[in-house]
Amino acid sequence: MTQNPTVYLYNTKADCCKEFYWYDYSTCIGSTSSSSGASYYADWLGDDTCKNDGGAPAYMLQNPTLWLYDTLAECCAAHYTWKSNECLGTTASTSS
Repeated sequence: MTQNPTVYLYNTKADCCKEFYWYDYSTCIGSTSSSSGASYYADWLGDDTCKNDGGAPAYMLQNPTLWLYDTLAECCAAHYTWKSNECLGTTASTSS
């Protein structure tokens, strides 16, 4: 490692965890939730929409950079593009 520090050494713990422990980022960084508090996640087994109720499954909490989003819009855009209005809680306007 000391022979080639630019490959193995990072300035912050977060950078190191992102590079080498992306699959279990929360454990590496020392937390079980994202740093921004309650984050949005896709609730595929429940309402089939994005939620921020703190009920994200463990696998999502273990890799928040992959599964958790800061905003409802980001979550819906990533997982529910075919029904974005429903996911966002809005309805599309229709003509009669």
